[in-house]
Amino acid sequence: MGTDSIKPCPLSGILLLYRNNLYPKLVLNRCGAISTDTIHRMKFRGGIDPGLAIIAHYNSIAFAFTELCGRSYRGGVLEILPKEVGNIHVLNTGLLNINPELKRNVISVIDGVVRNGRNIDEALDYIDAEILVGILRFDEDTRRACRRIWKDIESKAPRQRHKIGSDYNDQHKIYLD
Repeated sequence: MGTDSIKPCPLSGILLLYRNNLYPKLVLNRCGAISTDTIHRMKFRGGIDPGLAIIAHYNSIAFAFTELCGRSYRGGVLEILPKEVGNIHVLNTGLLNINPELKRNVISVIDGVVRNGRNIDEALDYIDAEILVGILRFDEDTRRACRRIWKDIESKAPRQRHKIGSDYNDQHKIYLD
């Protein structure tokens, strides 16, 4: 058997964890890590800035959609299957008119919270205020509703997650332009 039969995994600039405990994790792959089946290698059309993709994911709206689309199994694990990834709605990066300093600050806050195992609400509070309310002009009631949807679904027993998610999907429609 020659080396021609071995095909390397394509590198990706962004990785989405397949199984998540506390919240859905999307990471910048700055070191060129390669994974097998525990991480989705993300590709984006149109040359989307990976930093903006991270910001588009780490907010209460995207977390709520991820919980609605993902599956929960015994032990409260959120599992995101490949077919579910395409159903997750995140912020439109084309609408994220963010100056470079704010972009660095937001990514730094996310990085600090994730690396140090702090409560993700710390990052979401900052991002929701700066991005959802400050830049995209969501009102506070909408921001709070999105966080509440995510927290309610995330905190329910795994066997109830889909039923609750379906109710929220029908009753709390959120439209992003």
